[in-house]
Amino acid sequence: MWFAGQAVLLVLVVPYGYMERDLTPFQLGLLFAVAVLGALLGAVTSTAVGLRLGGGEAGRGGAIVCSHSVNALGVETFRQARTPDELQAHTNTTLRSLNRAVIVVVSPGAGLLTDRVGLRPVLAAAVAIFCASALTLAIQPHLDVTVAPPAVPAGWCQWGCRVCWACRVSQS
Repeated sequence: MWFAGQAVLLVLVVPYGYMERDLTPFQLGLLFAVAVLGALLGAVTSTAVGLRLGGGEAGRGGAIVCSHSVNALGVETFRQARTPDELQAHTNTTLRSLNRAVIVVVSPGAGLLTDRVGLRPVLAAAVAIFCASALTLAIQPHLDVTVAPPAVPAGWCQWGCRVCWACRVSQS
């Protein structure tokens, strides 16, 4: 579901920035650069936040907060913990193919719908899709499952690297 909302945004963010917000190309590029920094921060901290929040209600709240940027993280973590190793590749490939197919189908539809009804109503639909995605994530029973953090080998930080600039661990 999240991929449907993302497909709408992929099509409409640039026209919305130019036509509705009167952004210059520089301003739009700066906006995307800041978004990338936010994504990087989320990627660097998501494991620590997930381990700190754990499962149950706290994990559910964390999953909702992170729904837009790392929606798949919570679902994939639990799915991978529950899927036998020999089925991991098959399961991940199938789901990634389905997710990409949603983008291929929804993006052109979003563009055509925008031509008919305008930018704002279609962006409002994307917001509704993201809210529905967060809601379904919040009520899923799999979020009550806890996944034990992996054992950390000696000399490695909690994120699995030998020299980690994020947690400032430097042990060789």
